[in-house]
Amino acid sequence: MQLCPGEFTVEEKARNFAYYEARTVRDSSLSAGPQAVLAAEAGHLDLAYDLFAEAALHDLADLGDRTTDGLHLAALAGAWIALVAGFGVLRDDCGSP
Repeated sequence: MQLCPGEFTVEEKARNFAYYEARTVRDSSLSAGPQAVLAAEAGHLDLAYDLFAEAALHDLADLGDRTTDGLHLAALAGAWIALVAGFGVLRDDCGSP
């Protein structure tokens, strides 16, 4: 849904987001960024911001208890994706109108 947003309606994305948001615990450092994109598109801007912050602050808050190993670049990339694709709405629609 994030990679080819033109293939799904906003309603389908919102329904899918609501379904998985109620069932997941976000224990992966890689999930916050993509979830922020769909949260923003589904109109949950406060939650999208929280998810963005989770990705962006992963190392500062030492959420994975591994900051001493170095930066978690994938989490930072997720924050960038949340900013650009989620809040900036800059996405590739895979050729969909």
